[in-house]
Amino acid sequence: SSSPRAVGCLLADGGAEGLTPQKRRKPTLKKTLAKELSGTHTTLVEVSIPELPSSVNAMWRSTYGKGGRTYKPKSVKDWQAQATEIIREDFRRRGIERYEGLVYLSITVITSSKRRMDIDNRIKCLQDCLEPAGVVFDDSQVWDLRIKRRMGNENLVMVKVVTLQEGDLEGKEELYNYYADKSYER
Repeated sequence: SSSPRAVGCLLADGGAEGLTPQKRRKPTLKKTLAKELSGTHTTLVEVSIPELPSSVNAMWRSTYGKGGRTYKPKSVKDWQAQATEIIREDFRRRGIERYEGLVYLSITVITSSKRRMDIDNRIKCLQDCLEPAGVVFDDSQVWDLRIKRRMGNENLVMVKVVTLQEGDLEGKEELYNYYADKSYER
């Protein structure tokens, strides 16, 4: 079997494919994966949502004492309602029915400050919006997930959901991991 190849950039083993370092141009992760992954892929959703999703640590509150219960704070419910509506509008505009297969979820968290935060804690609040928005039947359909953080002028989150075919990443994990670990231009 041949090793993963990427035209004009470094390979995972550190070698180059036919180009000198001065002439190499690194393709974007988006273009490389689109070219390398097999099957037909459809973008289900591609939106920007104002403000940041709540951290999983802030998603739930508990009341204590007799008859204590767990609940979502109003701020979390409000953000999820807004995000669900934005996702639903984009999905309906595309004229696609609720998807039953596997999906790739890309999340870019854009922050206006370098404040410390665990971006992986922001996934669940957002992922829980996909089902009520009518995109998927269950968020367990997300089999490939990428989250990254960038600096910007305002706090927002960019979301992209793309269909996957089972086996899309078989034998391509090395290539995917190589590009995913590199910074790239959108």
